[in-house]
Amino acid sequence: MCESVDPDEPCGPPGESHVADSWSALGRGFSRRSLLLAAPVAAGVAVSMPAGTAHARAVPLRIYRGNRSRREVALSFDAGADRGNAEGILDLLGEHGITASFGMTGPWVRRNPDLAQRVANEGHHLINHSMTHRSFVRGGPGGRALTGRERFWELDQADAVYQEIMGVSSKPWFRPPFLALTWRGAQDCADRGYDHIAMCTRDSLGWKRIPKQYVIERCVGVAANGASMMFHVGKASTDFRALPGVIAGIAGRGFRMVSVKDIVRVE
Repeated sequence: MCESVDPDEPCGPPGESHVADSWSALGRGFSRRSLLLAAPVAAGVAVSMPAGTAHARAVPLRIYRGNRSRREVALSFDAGADRGNAEGILDLLGEHGITASFGMTGPWVRRNPDLAQRVANEGHHLINHSMTHRSFVRGGPGGRALTGRERFWELDQADAVYQEIMGVSSKPWFRPPFLALTWRGAQDCADRGYDHIAMCTRDSLGWKRIPKQYVIERCVGVAANGASMMFHVGKASTDFRALPGVIAGIAGRGFRMVSVKDIVRVE
């Protein structure tokens, strides 16, 4: 859980031993707006707020884990580096009838319009992953945080490409590059219409080129109700080679695999 109270300090992914949860405030009769205001102070929510902001501005939900009452695990795939194994991943998901989430950068969508269109046509959940993949926390000159105007540009430009190529908007979903986001950055996202921040329970680390068996063990081992797994489509990642084993292992434990959007739905 993020413990920072400084709006310019990063609030990134939880530690390996801690599974944070943004589900606690959902499904209790909150309206959408009251949920955004109430969620940060509800028990178990993986967020914190700088002093004086709780009732001033809506802050996006940082979603590390979803509904713990359903045997569902979310699969998400980030795309930004190259075409990689995206086609094979889509084929495999289709074979198993899995609807997943895809966090794509604007340039990736523009370079691979056929794949981006296929992602949309096959009903997968779309997540804005920025335009340049610069860190919102340290991506500015000299390692500074991006300004509000720069963050807006990242969100707006990527979404413009989504609408141009796929005919749909990525709102209200955003996955920050490197899973790094300050509170000020989170508020900028909310101001731009991105009030759902897709973090994860487990980063597969396939992008570090770890052996596929380690990817399988890392993901299957933490499968739990509402867990969210993050993978990458890039050619250098071992995620694609591990994916059949991940799917078999999670299914073998009795879980259905869905998108990040699905694990936070209110029934």
